[in-house]
Amino acid sequence: MIFRLLCLIRGYVIVQISGYGKEKLINFLMRSDFRVWNVKHKKDHFEAKLKMKDFKQIRPYVRRADCKVRIKSKHGLPYWLRKLKVRKSLLVGVVVAVMMLYLLSSFIWSVEIHGLSELSEEKIVNLLKDSGFEYGMLKHTVDIEELEKKIESHRKIAWADIELQGTKLDVEIVEKVLVEEKDRTDKVVDVVAKKTGLIEEIIVLKGKPVVKEGELVQAGERLISGTRKYYPQVPQQEELSTEEKEELEPKIEKMAADGIVKAKVWYRSYAEAKLVDYYQQETAEVLDSISVRYNNSEFNVYGPDKPPFAQFKIEIAVKSLPSWRNIDFPIELIRRRYIKVKDFKERLSLAEAKELAKKRALEKVLDRVSEDAEIINKKFEIISENQKVNNIVRIKALITTKEDIALQKVKTVQ
Repeated sequence: MIFRLLCLIRGYVIVQISGYGKEKLINFLMRSDFRVWNVKHKKDHFEAKLKMKDFKQIRPYVRRADCKVRIKSKHGLPYWLRKLKVRKSLLVGVVVAVMMLYLLSSFIWSVEIHGLSELSEEKIVNLLKDSGFEYGMLKHTVDIEELEKKIESHRKIAWADIELQGTKLDVEIVEKVLVEEKDRTDKVVDVVAKKTGLIEEIIVLKGKPVVKEGELVQAGERLISGTRKYYPQVPQQEELSTEEKEELEPKIEKMAADGIVKAKVWYRSYAEAKLVDYYQQETAEVLDSISVRYNNSEFNVYGPDKPPFAQFKIEIAVKSLPSWRNIDFPIELIRRRYIKVKDFKERLSLAEAKELAKKRALEKVLDRVSEDAEIINKKFEIISENQKVNNIVRIKALITTKEDIALQKVKTVQ
């Protein structure tokens, strides 16, 4: 790779070698200090690549070998620059084109907006313009953070992310889900536990927490309440005693509780692996059979009328004739595809079988765990004895995760 790059920089030629002693010259060049490569034998001559500086130095050897050498084509940077000297206008055009491309790529010419459902693109573009953005402005003058803050200030937008991609401003929007006023008065949303676990961390975004860190909660148990009792006639309610609160008439504030509740959750799993396992695998041998069924009779039309293989897998597709004027025709077209299968035997060492069983046990747990869960501990226990005699390894797994168990649950308040 480096040699080819150097040849392109220094230049090389493709030569045609013909005459009585062409083989003699090729052999000499291959054994000498001259670098010759890509030698090809044509009908009455040879073609080869040679460094530009070596071409003049081989002339004495060409005469001795009684052959002829001529240049077929020239390649590399020196020849390209020489052509550009002749075509100065082309060189100037290339330079100007490169400069124009570089200049134009320094501006923003388009805006692409993603994630909109309720808002219009025109509304987002107007928000950008209010922050000083204009089409055709230089990229280094754009304040990305200021644009994001301006968009997020809109009451219907929860989050915005802006990136510069070439000459395009890419805007990603996440809209807020606004709860209608009628729903706020009729419904209360509590946050409950979707899994049993030990509370590790509580972040209340809205509502009142009813559990504490370190408590063990069961699935379905309430974590954050969507109702809050308050006393509108008392400005500083935290200073009231229990007796004073009983004498006053409280009011209930309804809300959609929200928050993040991370808990330690335990999963148990079981898996096994065989030391010697037998299984079947499909081969490339396939035969199709087509038959017609009329009422209870079946007639073979194409292919074998019985399974052609001793061991096979079969795929059946049945098609009925379309009804006509509410008349169903009792005719069905049946296609059977016979796929030959072959028996295989797989042997695993004891260590390999244990690892396979552990992997299967872990996969069973991962199917039940949320994507954002963090696995903090894994314990595996072998529960089978005399694995080699019984030809099986059984593994019991206890996986501990830390994950968000918060689940919003709507309840109707009378």
